[in-house]
Amino acid sequence: MLSSRRLVLISLAIILLAPLTACGNSSSLGEVFAPDPKLSQWTPTDIQAKLPEDFPLELQYPNAQLQEVEQGTSQPTAEPTAAATANPSGEKITRWTTPDSRDQLRDFYQNVFQRTGWRILEQATNEDDGTLVAQRQDLQVTVAIPNVEPSPAAPSTPATPSTTDSNGQTPGTEFAIRYVRNDSANAQPSPEATQAGGDTLSTASAQQFTDLDQAPAALQPYLQDLAKLGVLTSSAPSDSESQFRPSAVMSRGEFARWLVATNNRIYRDQPARQIRLVPDSTEPAFQDVARSDTAFPAIQGLAEAGYIPSSLTGESNTNAFRPNAPLTREELLLWKVPVDVRRILPTATADGVKQTWGFKDANRINPRALPAVLADHRNGDLSNIRRVFGSTLLFQPKKAVTRAEAVAALWYIGTQGEGFSAQEVLRGEQQASPAAAPSTAPSTADQPSN
Repeated sequence: MLSSRRLVLISLAIILLAPLTACGNSSSLGEVFAPDPKLSQWTPTDIQAKLPEDFPLELQYPNAQLQEVEQGTSQPTAEPTAAATANPSGEKITRWTTPDSRDQLRDFYQNVFQRTGWRILEQATNEDDGTLVAQRQDLQVTVAIPNVEPSPAAPSTPATPSTTDSNGQTPGTEFAIRYVRNDSANAQPSPEATQAGGDTLSTASAQQFTDLDQAPAALQPYLQDLAKLGVLTSSAPSDSESQFRPSAVMSRGEFARWLVATNNRIYRDQPARQIRLVPDSTEPAFQDVARSDTAFPAIQGLAEAGYIPSSLTGESNTNAFRPNAPLTREELLLWKVPVDVRRILPTATADGVKQTWGFKDANRINPRALPAVLADHRNGDLSNIRRVFGSTLLFQPKKAVTRAEAVAALWYIGTQGEGFSAQEVLRGEQQASPAAAPSTAPSTADQPSN
């Protein structure tokens, strides 16, 4: 006779198999547990869109989630205007969702285009028009915002992914940013876009300057790499797009813009290391930096992240930022080193700085900048001071920084073993490009200048 334990197990097995046999002889275990074909293919695990390398970073809406990246002939979610109907080869479309309203989106992009040197070709003329078209140099961008919120009953398609809450309602707004470079298919690499040994730059956002040879020879490789990253945009409308002016004095506001742009470009694939740009609606941390200022998103972002002294960090005497004032050497270290180390700096004294660096003028350094100067020494040959100023026993903390020197400081962000140079980013992007040519010789910027 079977034991009572075995009888219980057999009974349970019969109960579990009963629903399966009720499915009919044609049903199998695989069919019973197969995924429901009615489920939307746009589940959270399927949405793994990655921002393209050449996407203009200033157009990234602060409160939006990237849903899809597409390159082809599909039209954006919203109906484009006449100037945006052409969809040549090479155009890229990014689709986003945000809980913010259409009005907030439209105001944001109108302000961004006006502040960052874009020429607006078409803009919204009334509340029903949700498309903006702008151009800067060879890049044309269309921001398409749907005129009507997506219907919760409309099925999701690969061209118009949507997310819904538990009630079946679509939260927020969906919009698309499509961009293309004119004659991108026939463009030839410039001399600045070619590495030693025949390496061709893979990023399409490289900038071309005709006066980089006027910079000190030791700093020229750094300028060339940052130009290839496309982060050295000017906020002055009168500046020539082909002139970098390496010997000109670096302004505080411009350096703040470049610091944020370079950090976010180098750490494009690491959102946790990016410095967030803030929307214009944020209360300014400095009285002399208006929301309409081109550098406001970067300056405010640095202040809110605690990387620069402000009233937010308890510095009651820093109500003014002075964006047009020259950037000094001690200010360069005061702002850049916290971004490198990403932690609170230890206390330091002028004697400590003098003992480590050997600076004869250490006592002239602002006490607030001493911790940054001391921490920079611990970065060895990757320190900003060694890379920018070479071997020196005079720091000259109040001396203005040139544009070339500022770029040399930005060439590497991070600490030894915990950072990246512009050269490493360019090389990695080139190796990831299918059309990249193999490297035959290292760049002169592989090692920082001492």
